[in-house]
Amino acid sequence: MRTLLLLFAGWTSIALGAVLLPLPTPLGVPLFLVGAALLLMVSPALRGWFKQWRGGHRPASDLLERFERYLPKGLQDTLDKTHPETGSDPNEKHPG
Repeated sequence: MRTLLLLFAGWTSIALGAVLLPLPTPLGVPLFLVGAALLLMVSPALRGWFKQWRGGHRPASDLLERFERYLPKGLQDTLDKTHPETGSDPNEKHPG
């Protein structure tokens, strides 16, 4: 239930952010970023895509690392999971 609620809140925030983006008030970008953060927290597929994106955009990834310590703990953990150098070794054997 929590995951569904976070997915709904994330997509709603992204949609509102996209609608408000062209307006002169600066509400669109923060809403869009909050929605993206919520979706990153609950979507393994999106985290995988974002990890790959960060690997190809090192300056943006480095900027995220600089500001990571100022973010809430849950978002810090999520960003840590999307760091390009972290993750499992492809040669590592997984049980199962």
